[in-house]
Amino acid sequence: MAYAEKRGTGSGAYYIARFSDGRGKWPTVKNAAGDTVRYKRKRDAEKAGDDAEAEVRGGRWHDPNAGRETFGQWVNIWFPRQDLAPRTLGNYRLTLETILLPTFEDEPLGDIDGDRVQAWERQLAADGYKPESIRTYRGVLSVVMGDAAAEGKIQVNPVSRPRGRGRRAGKARHRAAEKPVVSPTGALLLAERCAVLSGRDDEFILVATLAWTGARWGELAGLERRYFRMSTMRIEQQLGELDDGTWLLGPPKEDSRRDVDLPPFLAGLLSRQVAATQAARVPVCSCFRDGQVAETHQGGAFVFTGRTSRRREGKKLVPVTAAHWRRSGFESMAFKPAAEGWFPKKAPLPRRPVPIEADPFPGVPVRGRNYVERSTACWVPIADGLTPHLLRHTHKTWMNEDRIDLKLAHERLGHEMGGVGARYSHITDGMRAELLDALTARWEAALDARLELSDGSPVAILDELMKARRARKEGGDADDDSMIVPQNSHSGVVVGLRSRPRKRA
Repeated sequence: MAYAEKRGTGSGAYYIARFSDGRGKWPTVKNAAGDTVRYKRKRDAEKAGDDAEAEVRGGRWHDPNAGRETFGQWVNIWFPRQDLAPRTLGNYRLTLETILLPTFEDEPLGDIDGDRVQAWERQLAADGYKPESIRTYRGVLSVVMGDAAAEGKIQVNPVSRPRGRGRRAGKARHRAAEKPVVSPTGALLLAERCAVLSGRDDEFILVATLAWTGARWGELAGLERRYFRMSTMRIEQQLGELDDGTWLLGPPKEDSRRDVDLPPFLAGLLSRQVAATQAARVPVCSCFRDGQVAETHQGGAFVFTGRTSRRREGKKLVPVTAAHWRRSGFESMAFKPAAEGWFPKKAPLPRRPVPIEADPFPGVPVRGRNYVERSTACWVPIADGLTPHLLRHTHKTWMNEDRIDLKLAHERLGHEMGGVGARYSHITDGMRAELLDALTARWEAALDARLELSDGSPVAILDELMKARRARKEGGDADDDSMIVPQNSHSGVVVGLRSRPRKRA
């Protein structure tokens, strides 16, 4: 029961009100600033205490001192509690350290209200941040402040916005510009340009695999030779780069482990890539750095490796191949220049077109001194704004155009299909064969379109594919492409059996 406590004597006497907070403590009644309220009369103090206890029983009471904790203090308590994927934690840390803490670190939680949040958002927009980025930053702030409200630090989450409130113009996501996708011919030209820029066939096979399987970037980065099974590719793990530059090998997004059916031409390309990247397994991958927090993984088993550079050892330049492609490095060095025809801005160099020698098609990048004067042309864009992830969108679009069964399309992309349709639909071998036939038809159409542009390619593997395709169309030897496209890889007939006696100890 609340009571009044007398302080002072004589004319300076006053009363303060104490009440039970329901957790064994007897705090005093305080004002909005967190200062204890003084009452001249005992009856007024008792009434204030009774009112405070009524708010406690009704779940409406809030300790004014709780909001005096600063945002920075609360974040350093809140962040270690989060049980999230390492990449998500890295994104949270980046947003907190670069965006939220520089603005709110020393502000008490109780002072961060709706007006303060709106002013912060307007400032971000004035500073040139994109609306998508601002929504991401606001989302992280909402999670932090929502947990603070749940623990009684503040009364309500000032970041939450009631649905249907605020300006609607420009808010609907479905009204945004369509994301770019490419045709099979565009995907083939993109793969060819990436290989031209890197100087090897690996990037041609990598981009073709992205486009014709719809796999995520991390799933192909983490693809090991043991998961390639000619007619299928097993998605068992993904390799991701954390915010501190270290690598983490873990399960695919949302545990979407699956088998991806491969058309014969793609099985041939991947088998060639596997043969070209044979290396002995080592206990610790060469990407490991001393002192890194992330767990290590084995090396020498991945289908796709990083770019090859030269390192000086004594008086010689020795070629060195990186263990993995970094997503940012692949985009800036190969994918973006190939897709847009421009190298992205990277200090101190501005955004600039890719200088090339026009012959042979599609052109050979010019590097070194006086590259501008020595170049004779530059690439036109294939698709502005295209990213490796949008090849996943491209693959889904192709399946839509080919009327592929929806459940099979979901399975291929690693998504779960819900509803009655998923319960009563089942995937058959005929559906899978229809999908592979459609993908093969798109590949052959892309090769035919590429042959109309020129007879050959500076990319060795594509040049072989084009010669084999031309020979087949002209009625030549159909076995010319046997080294690239494995025969009977999808046949139900067992061929080429041989004796392999077991060795006994």
